[in-house]
Amino acid sequence: MSKHTLVVSLTLLAVIHSGCASKRLTKGSYQINKTQTGFNKPGVVYGAVYEYGTKLPATVPRVYIARELQAKADPRSGEYTFTIKPGRYRFTGRAMSYYPVKTSKIKVHIGDSLRIDFYLRLDETPLID
Repeated sequence: MSKHTLVVSLTLLAVIHSGCASKRLTKGSYQINKTQTGFNKPGVVYGAVYEYGTKLPATVPRVYIARELQAKADPRSGEYTFTIKPGRYRFTGRAMSYYPVKTSKIKVHIGDSLRIDFYLRLDETPLID
């Protein structure tokens, strides 16, 4: 392989890699804080669904596990709360006109308290051409 071909290949690989990374970042993010509230108590999941880069609530905020609605967040504050049984879960924060954000799988034990704040980016894709 010539030196020129190697440079072109590495440059192309860097561009492709950075393009993939930036796509993932445009969807938003989440932050988790896990604590233990006490033994023999049901697990609690709470937090807020915000617009990315602000502490403003997203429009019509919701939290799902798989495709099942778990909580409708307060539209004024974006805050939500619900109880949960022990298990492994992937949570999704959704809101109207925003990209959804999924967490990694999280193991929940009896008495766990999870604060999950979702930060969703606005989906500015035009609905009509």
